[in-house]
Amino acid sequence: MPPQDTRMARNYIETSPHQLSSLCVVRASRAIGDTVADPAQWFLVIADLHRALNSALVAALRGAAGIGAYPLKLRREWLDYFEQSRTSEIKPPDRDRVQPFLDLLSRAQQASVDLQGAPLTLSDQERRDLEKLNSLRDDIEHVKPTSWSLEIFGLPRISRAAARALDHLYSLPPVYTHLSEGNSPPHGMRLAKFLRRRTSDPDGRRRARDRIAGQWLGN
Repeated sequence: MPPQDTRMARNYIETSPHQLSSLCVVRASRAIGDTVADPAQWFLVIADLHRALNSALVAALRGAAGIGAYPLKLRREWLDYFEQSRTSEIKPPDRDRVQPFLDLLSRAQQASVDLQGAPLTLSDQERRDLEKLNSLRDDIEHVKPTSWSLEIFGLPRISRAAARALDHLYSLPPVYTHLSEGNSPPHGMRLAKFLRRRTSDPDGRRRARDRIAGQWLGN
């Protein structure tokens, strides 16, 4: 690698929806184990689980052209660009905002050309729990100048719903393939399964949790 490229590699870090999801699951797994002694950790769990699930949804729905997570209008603009750019020099669409979380979640439950693999199956309770997760996340990420309270009851169940959804999304080919690459962060499927166990027993053996998470993180 030329010297300039070496300096670039030291000064920049790279991620992707697959990697970001996996990293957030690591943090959520650790924080869940700390909620018994410090219930305020649930605020961090909610934000990380939502980010992990949203990132996994984007990865799962990206499609062969990499545009599947965009709104329908923007997908059509990209398809039109792909077609016209074969014969003309035109600028690509200048927007890249994906669909809102709940829209992505709904699409992941339906078979489509963008979803490579089996659709996500949720019970009515799990669907309500993930909608609640989205609502709680909005309150946390969009902070208002006031204090507010969070009812702890139900949070482990909401976390289990997120973990089960992640477990399925990580098994889909477009997500599984990237998470299995040698340069990826900790393997997402193992983390999602571990997270499901943690949410079922948040007061479990903390040292075993830390040892396993430390191995995944290379500590």
